[in-house]
Amino acid sequence: MNDPLPSGVRVSRRIVLHGGLAATALGALSRLGDPSRPRRDDVAAFLQRWTDRSAELVAAERPNEDAHLLALCAGLAELEPAAFPKRMRTTWDEGGMKSGPAHVAMPFLIVRFDLEPGVVIPAHNHVGYAFVSMGVAGEATVRHFEPEGAAPPPDDLRTGFRIRETQRRVLTAGRTTTLSRTRDNIHCFRAGENGATFLDFGIKFPDPGAGPKITSSLQFDDEPVDAARRVHTAKWLGNIYAK
Repeated sequence: MNDPLPSGVRVSRRIVLHGGLAATALGALSRLGDPSRPRRDDVAAFLQRWTDRSAELVAAERPNEDAHLLALCAGLAELEPAAFPKRMRTTWDEGGMKSGPAHVAMPFLIVRFDLEPGVVIPAHNHVGYAFVSMGVAGEATVRHFEPEGAAPPPDDLRTGFRIRETQRRVLTAGRTTTLSRTRDNIHCFRAGENGATFLDFGIKFPDPGAGPKITSSLQFDDEPVDAARRVHTAKWLGNIYAK
């Protein structure tokens, strides 16, 4: 095909962006060159900021957990997942799973998990905690549940109850899921064929003085009793990781 332009002629293309699209594009370009954008060496400042913000959250008369968790996810999106500190120590190393704290400055903490391929972390709740889970490497399928109606306290290991699956997604590097004390508070993980590494960012709330006090795993029938609503029967197992 012949060149339709005469030799030596240069073409200058001008792209005009209008309204919100222009603002979005300019914002993205400015962030690329913005030296203040948090990067790997800003993790320490990030941890201090979210330790302080978490302390404010748990001290609030009516804490807005969802707003806090969404803001934390937005902050995490500005950092490289691999930039966060490694485990300070290993508290569990069995069954293809290693875990332990990477940062502890209560009420804010980070726990790192490394799972071998196919390893499952059984469903469990988080009494008195809100969490963000963020993928670092590999992938894991994460499922979240909530009790359907009334549920026995987690130390009742005999009474059956029902749970409803509320979320299911694949956790890869930089992707996040969240749970609050009242929303999606039961979750489980299954590592993919290449294993999985992820971080749990937790906020611990003060003991309310009433209600359940323990975190417990639970078993549930994978075959739902109500497939349309993804409802399963379940029983508490107690803390299977207590040593």
